[in-house]
Amino acid sequence: MSRTFSRTIGREREEAILNETAETIKGLFRDGGNVEGSIGILSGGKQAFLSIGTRDTSPSRLPPDDHTVYLISSMTKPILGLAMAVLVNDSRYNISFDTTVKEVLPRLERKSFLCHANRELTVGDLLDHNSEFLRTTNLWESPCGAVPWQTEDPIVSLLEHLSPNAKYSEPSSFVYGRNYSNECFALAAAIIERTTGMPWARFVKERVLQPLDMWFTFPDVTREEQQSQGNFAGTYSVRVDGTLRELREQIGEYKDLSYQTIYKYLEGWPHEPGSIEVLPSQASRQTIMGAAAGIMSCVSDLLIFYKKFLAIYNLDEQTRKTAGNKLSEIERAMLTQQDYISRKATNLTCVYAGGWNITHIPWDPTTPGIRWPGADGDNARRLELAMTEGLGRDSVSAARAWPFFQQPSPSPSPGTTTDNIQNTTALYHGGNMTGATSFCLLHPSTNTAVVVLCNTRGYLLDAANLAGMLLADCLISSDPRTSTATSTPVSIDDSDTNRRCEAVRQVSRHIRAGYLTDVVHYEQELHDNWHDPLESASGRVVDFDTLWACVGRYRLCEGVFAGVQFCRSQHPADDENGDGDDRRVLWFCMYETGFKYPLRVKRDAPRPHDPKPNKGELTVTFAMPMKDLIPLGVGGTNRLAVEDFVLVFRKKDERERFGEFMWRFDRCGVPEGSGDVDMDALAWKRVE
Repeated sequence: MSRTFSRTIGREREEAILNETAETIKGLFRDGGNVEGSIGILSGGKQAFLSIGTRDTSPSRLPPDDHTVYLISSMTKPILGLAMAVLVNDSRYNISFDTTVKEVLPRLERKSFLCHANRELTVGDLLDHNSEFLRTTNLWESPCGAVPWQTEDPIVSLLEHLSPNAKYSEPSSFVYGRNYSNECFALAAAIIERTTGMPWARFVKERVLQPLDMWFTFPDVTREEQQSQGNFAGTYSVRVDGTLRELREQIGEYKDLSYQTIYKYLEGWPHEPGSIEVLPSQASRQTIMGAAAGIMSCVSDLLIFYKKFLAIYNLDEQTRKTAGNKLSEIERAMLTQQDYISRKATNLTCVYAGGWNITHIPWDPTTPGIRWPGADGDNARRLELAMTEGLGRDSVSAARAWPFFQQPSPSPSPGTTTDNIQNTTALYHGGNMTGATSFCLLHPSTNTAVVVLCNTRGYLLDAANLAGMLLADCLISSDPRTSTATSTPVSIDDSDTNRRCEAVRQVSRHIRAGYLTDVVHYEQELHDNWHDPLESASGRVVDFDTLWACVGRYRLCEGVFAGVQFCRSQHPADDENGDGDDRRVLWFCMYETGFKYPLRVKRDAPRPHDPKPNKGELTVTFAMPMKDLIPLGVGGTNRLAVEDFVLVFRKKDERERFGEFMWRFDRCGVPEGSGDVDMDALAWKRVE
């Protein structure tokens, strides 16, 4: 983490901004436990690059460069949105953004599921996250980077089977909102495959990446290819367990680790969290889910994409009219995608379209419902909590204290006829998966783009996000008020940049404190309320027959299975006292293959000697302590709620076996006691 360097191509302004912010960005990466990062900025057609850390932790400790390849995770979605625009423009396929999904994927034909706002789900809805799908994020990405869903069949089967998300049954649900669904983009890829007869990855490669000369971008690549080609970033996860241990040693037991005590300690924290190498995500292989989050790329290639995208975006109306056939296929596709996004962006309540998050700069903190520009997904929630709880202010005054994106937006260049909405529009996206975090932001009216790629899933997931927001705001606020490049050096206000750097450092501490507080509560919940192990030589939590009643094969819907089985413990700690051979653990095997989750029984479960043991149900969880999750590559996840991983076994059959288990994996979409949702659709039923 000690090596930082920059390579600059262009004006003094870009070099000055990278130099002024480099130490702050380096600190964000270090404090978040990130091993490496590559950063690229584009302003007025000129580029500059910054590299941090090392590609991996091997003895050579080679630094990354602007061609180092990372998994870009959900930054895949804007590329797939462009691929869909290529498809829409190709008259051979008769596809438009208004084409209904069921026209191409007839299995998804249940109108009660596919309609929202009193109309059918369309191709455009998929690209806008404008669906009623239940969130199935916990289903498709497994530990060790596994992606069990290799084809569209189990995805279509699952979405056809599940009831709609109750939160998104009304048009007003999408005001200042979105129903983020990776499955939407998997279905978009399935539409490409059904329509063209070729794999989605090949279509993207041939019709998008090659025309843009993006030769270091891969929609499908094997682990062996990564290892042989050399300039691929390693994949890591931060060791949160070491951080927790140090906090407990310095402050006290979990019950004493409040937000305020953790934040106070972080102000003078001498500890740099360590990282552990993990298996990379399999999403980058030829899987249908890869269309949502599986493309691998580098900052130099992405800036090629963004530079062309901005150039097309900034074409004036007259040039658009006269360009005609002079534009290439990929340029016409960019116009099609951008026109679609611009139509959506005229409604200031629209926050996602065509594969991009939409925001507006300058940002007005008093506007209801609009999050900080660039704050993506759970990062937006953490940023808001950092500013409100950390600063002890209401959301509006806390937002005003955040000195980002609130400066006046530069005027458009002479000759443009775009309206005010388009002049303020900014597009951004982030990504977070096993061994990877990423962020990009494009601001067309200043011809600005920022991209940050990182090879670590850290507990501070916001390192890439915050670094990108810092750079984007510095570039936009110092723009010479024209969208055309000039050779005149622009002065940088050091005090203004320093103010932004200090703000981002302060907010990152609040975010770390908030995340660590969540981890503490998660760990405390596991310790206090769930027994590990279920059965051991020292005694049983429930009677042996009840545990055996869970064992079996279960089916949620066609092609989606799970298994429960007994086996010897595989945890090294079980052999410390020489009693590992006597310990048997009940395991939950999602999809019946791959990783096995050890199950823990709720502590209030009946014990063998209770006078009236409850034989009707058994409540367990497959949530795991962070020390066990981290080596699997999922330790940095910010979905820290034990209840999201709770299974309730019930309905014993004539052989005294449990007939099914319930798992409400989308608790927001399936509210407790909701009469509008078919709860039986969430039951995994025993299969003989």
